Amino acid sequence: MTVKTKVTLNLNKDIVEEVRRDLAGETLSRTVEKSLESISAILFLKKISNALNLKREILSPKDVTKMRKKSRMRAEEVVREIRENRSVDR
Repeated sequence: MTVKTKVTLNLNKDIVEEVRRDLAGETLSRTVEKSLESISAILFLKKISNALNLKREILSPKDVTKMRKKSRMRAEEVVREIRENRSVDR
């Protein structure tokens, strides 16, 4: 069971109203809580990457796609090769 705590925030009224319009049935409290969870996860990742001397980068989905190694084989060819090798090993 999660223990909840009440927090008072002083926020820009226009921002709050804009966010409330876009919540799609979710409460403002839950939205703030999810934002804090995200920040907490990011801080955790920063600390652990520092402890392990790992380089940190924030990549967009486009960056990830660009960084992927290109294969000349199509997916069905790769699957066929795996299946053929599996049947030879038996």
